[in-house]
Order: sequence, then structure tokens, then C-alpha cells
Amino acid sequence: MRILFEALFWGRAMPEGGRSRPLLLVLEEAHSYLASETRSSASLAVQRIAKEGRKYGIGLMIVSQRPSEIDLTILSQCGTLISLRLSNSRDRGHISSSVTDNLEGLLDSLPILRTGEAIIVGEAVSLPIRALIDSPAKDAAPDSQDPKISHELNDPSGGVGGWTKDRPPSDYRSLVHAWRAQTPRILRGDSNMQNWIPVDSSNLSDVAYDDTTQTLFIRFKAGNVYEYFDVPESVFQELLGADSKGKYFNANIKNRYRYQRS
Repeated sequence: MRILFEALFWGRAMPEGGRSRPLLLVLEEAHSYLASETRSSASLAVQRIAKEGRKYGIGLMIVSQRPSEIDLTILSQCGTLISLRLSNSRDRGHISSSVTDNLEGLLDSLPILRTGEAIIVGEAVSLPIRALIDSPAKDAAPDSQDPKISHELNDPSGGVGGWTKDRPPSDYRSLVHAWRAQTPRILRGDSNMQNWIPVDSSNLSDVAYDDTTQTLFIRFKAGNVYEYFDVPESVFQELLGADSKGKYFNANIKNRYRYQRS
């Protein structure tokens, strides 16, 4: 962040500078690294951007569930506040201290806001408003919905079912598999996989690829299966088209991507 600020500051008179091409930095879970008692390099850089950045075309969007843990120097520089439901009195106090006194009555409704409802005050709106934010499309929504506590038949939301739904005995091997791969959606690299592609190679037996997780599966002649993560699909296609699959694997995949044995 410091490098970005310095570049846009010194290049402010150039077409690539911040005044001609302004930049917005979005800082998620900001309370984790911008706490008031923290004097880290990240906190100092953000403080400088918060104080001086808007003059040179670099802005900040601070996103946090715990505004009370963010340095007040940073919070007080926010020109617009968009506050969703807040039940903690300390968090509400930090928000209230950042706005004028005549708006405190409006902020008293923060604990009773509905999901997706927000109070917006500041430069982005002509008047303080209480707004209901449209939900994103299902295919663009974040994976952060509330868990299903009880099961409802024909539930259109596609929830997981809840505690009251009958379930078969659990097999936690798939959970451990996803945990080790550090992805919630992982294609199991077991012998029952239906999309193995046999390859002509002295050391490779079959390969498979999951484009949703960019996971490449390699089964060796010895029977071992390895998973390679974050492999672009173009690399998988080049592997299939290579004259020597083993040489391509050794030169372009082995030791280049994070992997684990299935």
C-alpha cells in the first residue's frame, strides 16, 4: 500500500497518476490488521492514505464487523459510512462518534436492522438514508449464508437441511480431503473417478482435471495418486498434447505447484 501511495503521489501530474486514474483500495476484515493498539507498517500506511490519499487520487473502503477495534484516526477519515446491523454497544458508539450529533437518533436503530438493510450517511448521499440493499444473483452471491437450523420440505433456497434432517452415517474423509487441499470444493482423486484420461507415458498412468478448483490429478504407474492445486487449464491441455507426458510433467508441473498425495 505504501508503494501504491508513493507511486500515485509522485505521478499525480502524469496520465498514470492518481488524479487521472484514481484508485480505490478495499480492505476486508480491516479490524484484523488496523487495530488501535497495532503500530504495524500496514496500519501506518493506511493512516497516511486515509489522511492524504483523496488529494492524490487514492481512496479507501474499510470493511469490518468490529469497527470498535479499528484505529479512530482511520475511522474518522471515512467520508461515507454504510452500516449494517450492529448489536454491540461499543461498535455502535464508534460509529456514532464518527457522525454529527443530530444523527445519533438514526443510528439507534442499528440493532434492529434486517439482513441486507443499512444506514448510509456521508458524502455519497444527499441525506442520511435507511436502505435495503438488493441481494446479488445466486450465482454471484458470497458463500456466507446462514446455516439451516431446521429442515423444510421443498425449500427453494437450496439449504443444506439443518439438524432435523435424517442423514446417513457421516464419512469425514472428504472433509479432511478438502481441509488438506484448502478448498471447499474438491474432486476426489480416488479410483472410482469417472473422468480419468489414460496417457501414454513411462511413469504416468492416468490424469484428470477439475476446472472448478483448478486441481490436476496424476495417477502414476506405481498406483500413487497426487493432486496438484491451482494448475491452469491451459497447462492440463498442454500436458495432454505433449509428445512426452513424463518430460512435460517433470519440467512444468512437478515442484511448481502445491500438491498432496491422495
